[in-house]
Amino acid sequence: MLLYIFFASFYLGVFALCHSLLAIDAAKAWIGERMGGLRQLYRLGYNLLHLGMMALFLWLFLPGDQLLYQWQLSWAPLAMAIQIVGLSLVGWVLFVSFSFFEFAGLKQAWAAVAGPEQPAPTPRLHVGGPYRWCRHPLYFGTMLFFAFMPKMTVLGATFTAFVAGYGWFGSVYEERKLKALFGRDYALYSKRVKRLIPFLI
Repeated sequence: MLLYIFFASFYLGVFALCHSLLAIDAAKAWIGERMGGLRQLYRLGYNLLHLGMMALFLWLFLPGDQLLYQWQLSWAPLAMAIQIVGLSLVGWVLFVSFSFFEFAGLKQAWAAVAGPEQPAPTPRLHVGGPYRWCRHPLYFGTMLFFAFMPKMTVLGATFTAFVAGYGWFGSVYEERKLKALFGRDYALYSKRVKRLIPFLI
């Protein structure tokens, strides 16, 4: 089982490295130049690549998964309610705070096919909705969903630890970009609102 956890963690580490490197502005610019008129497909390709990597992860490791523990029947509804909160946070970020079609790269891909390249939208600092409670509600909501699985497996626990670790370290890089982009406004916001877990850290 330790070997299983090691290889699953190693795969997730490769996923995190790929996910982070391809999100760097320099990498996006370098690849975008080589894509020419198809550079607007970058976001969609980025997401499809990582969805494929997650599908491969499940195909490789799900058959060897084992149950760690499960919530007592009387407490299982509470766990599922917390999961719903987590999914609601993720849904709010993807569909209310941002445009899901733009987040997924579908809007950019459609623009690449339907007409001339469109300028990138003006960035906006989000401080409302779940951003009032933590600066990275997408990571927090994902953590809640996986951490409160009524039946926790070895793979589920490994993935939960990965989301927590990657959420923290990934947010450090994201916040460097946000501070450079929004300056004093983001500095004040980050002093007021916790990074990953509301009211704690």
